[in-house]
Amino acid sequence: MSTELELVALRELDLKPALAETQILQRDRLAAVLAAIAVTAGSIEQMARTFWEMMRSDVGELAEPRGKNQRGSSAMAHKANPILTEQLMGLSRKIRGDAHAAMENIATPEGRDISQSSVERHILPDTTSLLHYMTTKAAGLVNDLVVFPDRMRENLDEKSLGVWASQRVRTSLMEAGVPYDAAYTYMQRLSFEAVKARMPLSDLLRLEEISDNEPRSALHILGRDALVKCFDAEAYIRPGIEAIFKRKWSLSSK
Repeated sequence: MSTELELVALRELDLKPALAETQILQRDRLAAVLAAIAVTAGSIEQMARTFWEMMRSDVGELAEPRGKNQRGSSAMAHKANPILTEQLMGLSRKIRGDAHAAMENIATPEGRDISQSSVERHILPDTTSLLHYMTTKAAGLVNDLVVFPDRMRENLDEKSLGVWASQRVRTSLMEAGVPYDAAYTYMQRLSFEAVKARMPLSDLLRLEEISDNEPRSALHILGRDALVKCFDAEAYIRPGIEAIFKRKWSLSSK
């Protein structure tokens, strides 16, 4: 094909000519596209994997929307498997495999071999179609996600024994004048003890002295109200959530 005819064809397709090519276009372009698709699929997988962990029977904080007669397992009637969530996790692996095939297509013998063609006939329609399917299903999953806030609170307050708040208590102790090493060692010791004894961290903070050099407990140093505030999970995460949404809407409006 002459360069003049090439320009005519590209103009009709609203495309630009490659700067330097052989008989075929260099495949790094397609590899970059497939890599971007794989990264996008991986982001969906990350969301799905997080949901999956929260859907486990022993966690029970989230659930997929389910049909009235939907079965989670053909053999075990008690199961409510997160079918869509696991599907999204699996499809991401398929797309990553196709992206790898696109990378293998970059090296073309003598700049004219067409062995990549048989691969591209499969991976290009597959990956684009699968990504469209994944984004559509992921959006539906988020919109209809079943959330159990009471179970979240139970996991925070009872199952975790409050050890998640150790950093807040340590920071408050330091602000009250307790040295870093003493505050850290104190919180580490009591957090481990809470888990081992299955005793709420807040109870230990009322009873246990900080060190031999500091015979007072966290309750004595901080006071009841300040100590209770350290275990307010909603107040802890609300500023971060509000900042994220504020940043998002600010960027979206530009």
